[in-house]
Amino acid sequence: MSPIRVAILISALWSPLVPAATGTCGGNGLRVSAGSPTQVRAACRAARTAARVLAELGLAMPPSVTIRLKGFPDSTASESPVMGQFDAATCVITVAAYEEAAQAGRRPGHHQSPPPDQWRAYVVHEIAHSAVHARCTETCPDRGTHEYIAAVAQVLSLPASARRAFLAPFADLEPFAAEVEISETYYLIDPQRFAAKAYLHFRSPAGGKAFIRRRLER
Repeated sequence: MSPIRVAILISALWSPLVPAATGTCGGNGLRVSAGSPTQVRAACRAARTAARVLAELGLAMPPSVTIRLKGFPDSTASESPVMGQFDAATCVITVAAYEEAAQAGRRPGHHQSPPPDQWRAYVVHEIAHSAVHARCTETCPDRGTHEYIAAVAQVLSLPASARRAFLAPFADLEPFAAEVEISETYYLIDPQRFAAKAYLHFRSPAGGKAFIRRRLER
């Protein structure tokens, strides 16, 4: 399914949130459209975290990107609601607003909302996708590379305690042993396990900035 069709599908699942506030995040030029100034500030905090994490990965913040905060996905329409999406055609990141997610999580029949640290990590994940896309010239990295980098950025953005909690269920997991494992298929089968293996691989001698640079340049 193409990125544009994915974006259309996901937007149909999100509850509406009328933009009431817009803003630009510091010096990075990232724009935010949200339901309140509080939500704009929350998105900008996530963007600052993303800038720090991307630097650790050897990447720069992407130019000309907009974050739009929406209502939480309707759990009656999807058993696994998508928290965020980057549309490469428009350079727009759509993310469920944390306040909306928290309200939805308190209603019967809805998925539990993420803690603030995890919500920021979702935003960082999508900003990482946009940063990878910004490097595209004639060709773009494969989906496995995209998801590897976004997953590493997501896990790196978590505070140490939240990162330990995320990795705890994967205590016996090994890093990716071969690059062929870093694939879209593995990601689609189990995104959480993929993210844990990606982070462990990045922290291993085989990973790091050099590995990401090589995956982006091949």
